[in-house]
Amino acid sequence: MLDDFANFWNWRKTINLETSLVKKLVKAIPEAVVNARAFTAFTDTLQDDHVKDLLIWQDQVVQWEQGLSNFCPYDMCEETLTLAQVKKELAEEEHQREVTGMNTSISTLSGLVIDRLEIEELQQSIVASMTCKKKLTDFQECSRITRQTSLLQRIQKYRDSLLIHIPALRPLIEAEPPECTSPETMNLFLPSSLNERSHTLIPTELIQLEDRLHFVQVHESLSQLQAQLRSRSVVYKNTSHLQPSQGNVYKNEYAPGQD
Repeated sequence: MLDDFANFWNWRKTINLETSLVKKLVKAIPEAVVNARAFTAFTDTLQDDHVKDLLIWQDQVVQWEQGLSNFCPYDMCEETLTLAQVKKELAEEEHQREVTGMNTSISTLSGLVIDRLEIEELQQSIVASMTCKKKLTDFQECSRITRQTSLLQRIQKYRDSLLIHIPALRPLIEAEPPECTSPETMNLFLPSSLNERSHTLIPTELIQLEDRLHFVQVHESLSQLQAQLRSRSVVYKNTSHLQPSQGNVYKNEYAPGQD
């Protein structure tokens, strides 16, 4: 019966399920808790800050599911907002300010926020590589240390530039605990990483700019995730029709006449 409904590889996975499932559950349960809490917080935020938009979308879903409307609210918008597009817009705005002779303080702050986002990605990359439990070779360990050193130098330059624009942050930076010296865990001291009281020290333009870039960053990530899920669903839907069952191949070639 097992060969009739699963291929040989799935049968091997079933045999080893007792050991492999425990390892996967150890990793999956903490991630499930984090994702569940994040989804609850996301839903609560939508209900608090976007009540009208949420009601409109729910009404569109009901009408589409009942066949009262041809508009599908689940369809992905053709226009994709990317971080590269916003960087280009900020560069054009900076150029225009230079041409007109206006103060370019906001434009330099835009470069500061973009640099911060890039540093965050490097921090996450190093943390992900360090969570790997496999023993690193000497070459891999050397590469990791080199990346940490390069990141530390970049964070120090970033903080120097940050203090030029926001000198009031100096006490917060100097009060950072001495144990927070690992570059992958160092605070970057922008609005999203500070409490509301500290927001009074930061220009409003910088807060709005960071919100704008974070929105684009999230939009781009969700668009990529949506595209990956669509591709995966197409592959899963058509694999069973294109690839023959290994169980039938085994029975026909290696065990003919056996049930």
